[in-house]
Amino acid sequence: MAEDDWLEAQSPGAIAQLLLTAPPRRLHTLTAAFLRRSWDDLPTELSRAAVEATEAHARGRIGPGELARLRAADARETRQPLWLSLVPVRRYARLIECCGECPWCEDAVSALEGQVARHGPYIGAARAGVEYPHWIAAKAALYARSVVATGAGRVGEAEVQFEVVQEVMGPSEAPARFDRAWRTGTVVALARGIEAESAFDRMPILADALQDAGCDDVHVLDHCRLAAGHTRGCWVVESILGIG
Repeated sequence: MAEDDWLEAQSPGAIAQLLLTAPPRRLHTLTAAFLRRSWDDLPTELSRAAVEATEAHARGRIGPGELARLRAADARETRQPLWLSLVPVRRYARLIECCGECPWCEDAVSALEGQVARHGPYIGAARAGVEYPHWIAAKAALYARSVVATGAGRVGEAEVQFEVVQEVMGPSEAPARFDRAWRTGTVVALARGIEAESAFDRMPILADALQDAGCDDVHVLDHCRLAAGHTRGCWVVESILGIG
């Protein structure tokens, strides 16, 4: 995915198409990362609990049913369609399978989602959202942009979001498999600490430990030595821990 493609995508359908082939677990991670950037602007504590549940599901700590239940509870209270995807009606399914980008499709989809947010059934739509994580990630990205007041600010948020996508997905040149020899006790202990405490200031130390373990991959080492831009779901940390 090129940065220009991401910046030009201004609708849920357009963004979802860019994310369509990403692994579901990483899409859940992306969804949470986007919404954590607008943490204080989330409607309620249930909204924040749903974000935390999304992170827990991405790491295999809770199942899809529990995630859907928590998301449905938030949708029921806020009457917002953020967590809702394929409403269990055939018309919605046909719209999603259409281009997903033209104004007619977008307006019709939004109307159906709004109807479900107001009247239910919440749990069915929330379960579908768990099953179609690229759609929910797209809506989360747009939600985070929407709470930024100015047009210029929204462009800046989209640029930061692209950095988050790279942080979670990793570059296309990243090693397909993480060498077991690099997973020394020191490397794994550092990665666990970074993951548990969001202690990204330790990433340069992790780079040194990886190099001591024999890692010579420039993409891995350069990423660890970045001064900023790290977030939960970092592809290097998760590769070390074998997450996903």
